[in-house]
Amino acid sequence: MPDYLQKHLKHRCFLARKLRAEVVGPDPTGVASDVRAKYTWEEFRSAKKQTSGEELLWQDPPTKRYGAGILYPIGVSEDAENVRTVSDQNTAELSVDAFYSADDDAISQNKSEPKIRRSVDLDESDDYAVSLANAYKPAAIGLSFIADFSRETVGISIQIVNAGRISRSIVDSAPSGFYKAFDVDVVSSSGSLAKRKVWARSPLLSQNGACPIISIGSREVLDTLGPIKRWVDERLGLEVVVVARGEYSHLSNNQRLITVSLVNHGFPNAKTLDEQCLFQSGIKVDGQSSDEWWVFWGIVTGRSGLT
Repeated sequence: MPDYLQKHLKHRCFLARKLRAEVVGPDPTGVASDVRAKYTWEEFRSAKKQTSGEELLWQDPPTKRYGAGILYPIGVSEDAENVRTVSDQNTAELSVDAFYSADDDAISQNKSEPKIRRSVDLDESDDYAVSLANAYKPAAIGLSFIADFSRETVGISIQIVNAGRISRSIVDSAPSGFYKAFDVDVVSSSGSLAKRKVWARSPLLSQNGACPIISIGSREVLDTLGPIKRWVDERLGLEVVVVARGEYSHLSNNQRLITVSLVNHGFPNAKTLDEQCLFQSGIKVDGQSSDEWWVFWGIVTGRSGLT
């Protein structure tokens, strides 16, 4: 490849990574420091990250900072989000605590129609995880593909990971994450004190320090008559749901149309919504034994897929 093309591709990868960091996150920048109870105004407004290298947000809550890759808890209503948006526009100088209180007061006044959907109401259909992915504030993310289990005889591995394709040959991967809010005091030059919040990111990792992986055997997928469900972390309310369909004429006995979904079963609370969402969410599916196991319109094509 000519040098000038390599240079252009390098710039393109740089732009793709910056765009993904801006829209999906995370984007840790600035000086590394621990979360402190008190900041000067200048310190608070300066870019900073945690000493671990993880992100530290200070300007906006993570649900406002990022616009994609967010799994909200099941049941976040459009009315509640509209109240939050209007409140933010009209109370720019309001403290974070007062901002959330205004949200709760406004939401509590609008009880004419229940907006919270419980997960039990959605478990009756194989497609419930798909419906959550299409919700106003999605509580699920999914990936569909055709798998040939005559080639993948062991099973599939489902990894919860923030994976993004930067170029045809480059895929960047990092853990998904949660954000925890910390109350801090900000002191102005005149000595006045203001209450603010910062949000510290923590990665979603298994006990071995890697991105969580759920393994499902090929025979279980072929024999199942309903959704296959596995908890990623029951305490956090994260669940993987696998739906396998074989009732299509163009599929062989060992082929299935698979939909893998990651669902956030948390219940929404206006005061802790940013802490209940999974950010930089994603799914990567690999075959455990075969290099060629998923099918594109009848042609066996590859090893793994991601979303």
